Amino acid sequence: MYEIFEKLLNEKGLTAYKVSKDTGVSTATLTSWKQGIYTPKNEKLQKIADYFDVDLDYLLGTTTTRKAAKAAVLDVIRKKATKVPVLGSVPAGIPLEAIEDVIDYEEIDEDTAKKGEYFGLKIKGSSMYPMIMEDDVVIVRKQDTIESGQIGIVMVNGDEATCKKVVIRDGGIMLVGQNPEFIPLYYSAEEIETKPVRIIGRVVEIRRSLF
Repeated sequence: MYEIFEKLLNEKGLTAYKVSKDTGVSTATLTSWKQGIYTPKNEKLQKIADYFDVDLDYLLGTTTTRKAAKAAVLDVIRKKATKVPVLGSVPAGIPLEAIEDVIDYEEIDEDTAKKGEYFGLKIKGSSMYPMIMEDDVVIVRKQDTIESGQIGIVMVNGDEATCKKVVIRDGGIMLVGQNPEFIPLYYSAEEIETKPVRIIGRVVEIRRSLF
């Protein structure tokens, strides 16, 4: 199936990253598809099929006949997409809505947009490798609390915000990277108040450019 997708990309002169931005299907999903890790759900495949004006069966490889999808379907997908700003950093002391370091925009679908306020953040460093790599963009829902084990964007001691797994333990929190070269950092309940340690949001999606 991915070979058909690549064929359509070449015909249109597009990149997978462009398709991801236009359809809301994450680049991480497309990467996993390319690597044969798993096949996207039909809902996401349908978005891709509609984008290229081909039938889902053609994209699935079950037919060689292209059946143009209705243009109205593509229009609906585009109209329902919501753009969110991608930030290069989250400096301390500045409300998110006031940050001017907007380097790009990403689109999220209508259902996701209804669940809260979102922003994107371009990742620096390798503390979350291999789950999240440098230059990946994470889509973040703004919130000041998080459940143990979730990936969050956290501000510590007034420094620039960092992306880590948040583990709640003994009344405090531990910030854990995926990369074993980085030592987990624990903050007690007192340190959370005095440093302070502040949750900015929860990572809900990871987007990665294939090219």
